[in-house]
Amino acid sequence: MKKTLNAIALVEQQTGILSATVAGFTAEGRIFVNMDQEIQDGVMPRRVLCDYLQTTESDNVKLVAGDRVLVLMPSGPEQCGCVLGKLGTYQSPNKDKVLIKADKELTLECGDASITLRFDGKLLTKAVDIAVIAKRTHRIRGGSVQIN
Repeated sequence: MKKTLNAIALVEQQTGILSATVAGFTAEGRIFVNMDQEIQDGVMPRRVLCDYLQTTESDNVKLVAGDRVLVLMPSGPEQCGCVLGKLGTYQSPNKDKVLIKADKELTLECGDASITLRFDGKLLTKAVDIAVIAKRTHRIRGGSVQIN
């Protein structure tokens, strides 16, 4: 942890990037952060309104009040800062199990084929051809099963 703090201090000295703590959120999706320290001349405000840097289309970083973040400071008093990312220890992806969550609907799509999972428990499979292959027993269970 000490090496991480030293690296952050070095970045803070050489750029307008400082560490902060998430304080809250606006209805428009902006983030209020409390700066971890004051700039030496005392000009920097303690609380800064920030946008969030989305690095990919599927950026799933969840921020909550109390999270430590890196902030690119605003260039002027009428400007917003920008939260560049969340500070923490790196966790490598778990390759044994992948969990993808959606509140209402999740669709996997490739060409003319798709699989859709819906919040009401329905599974929709669409394709030009479907092959179901089992090396052992293939069981089909349901309240009722309709074939053709």
